[in-house]
Amino acid sequence: MASILCLDDHVDTAEMYAVGLELAGYESAVALDSEEALAFIRRTHPDAFVVAVRAASENGWKLIRELREDPLARNMPVILMAGRIDGFVPASAKALGCGPLILKPCLPDTLAEVLGQLLLHAHDDASGHSDCADNSTAARWNVSV
Repeated sequence: MASILCLDDHVDTAEMYAVGLELAGYESAVALDSEEALAFIRRTHPDAFVVAVRAASENGWKLIRELREDPLARNMPVILMAGRIDGFVPASAKALGCGPLILKPCLPDTLAEVLGQLLLHAHDDASGHSDCADNSTAARWNVSV
């Protein structure tokens, strides 16, 4: 069972996604700030990280930069969720090697489906073949790849 950390500064939102992921068969945990998330990641090494970011807030971006510099977490798949996507968000996500960018609000089932594809892609990358989501799949999910 894959373990997933959900970071959102709104406790209800973070818990909704965590419960949705658990119903989809994932083990999930919630963090409400960057420090809590970083400590959890370093302690437990989850399989993937779902983080809500805001263009105006540096905390989520700083955390992702820290993860990319950590040898134990640098290759962890990251899904970004944002309430608004402007040019800054996709450019920053790409520069930091993040996976899909999901526009909030989205249903927990959608997050679970995107996460499943991302983990499959991460596994395929490690084994030398790839079945990652294409742009038609991304459009169905309202995400950017």
